Amino acid sequence: MTESSMNLEALLAELPEDKTREVIDFAAFLHQQYAQPFRRGSAGAIMQALDETGGLEFDAGELDTLLDDLESFRQLDPIDHA
Repeated sequence: MTESSMNLEALLAELPEDKTREVIDFAAFLHQQYAQPFRRGSAGAIMQALDETGGLEFDAGELDTLLDDLESFRQLDPIDHA
């Protein structure tokens, strides 16, 4: 842990819970403004989307259809996906 993070942790420990939440929200805002965006379709982008929207829900049989379609596309692609 860096000295800065230890200082921040000590300061946060002295704040009321509602003010701590405000600091965390502001830090999340800054992170969103300055963090490198994930490439569309990358594992990081998918994980970020799941964090923001929650888990995936599929209708009955929908996931199987999507996975079958994905396998069909992989068979058409000349790159080895083993």
